[in-house]
Amino acid sequence: MALFLTTLREPSADHSVEHLEDGFLIRPIPGREQQFNALARLVIDYNGPFAAFPRKGVAGLYDCVHIVPTDE
Repeated sequence: MALFLTTLREPSADHSVEHLEDGFLIRPIPGREQQFNALARLVIDYNGPFAAFPRKGVAGLYDCVHIVPTDE
């Protein structure tokens, strides 16, 4: 498993993690929406062993990304 995917599974100052049966969601920490938006762009653009399904909120920023590992 890629290091980036491993670090995404752990909460950070910018995101929380909700584990799901088929993967996990990352969500912004309140007050860190801009930083989370930048992280979400990295996740979406990253060519790794996962599929990323982002969702934008009403403010036009990403409010979560569903990550499904494809190579475990």
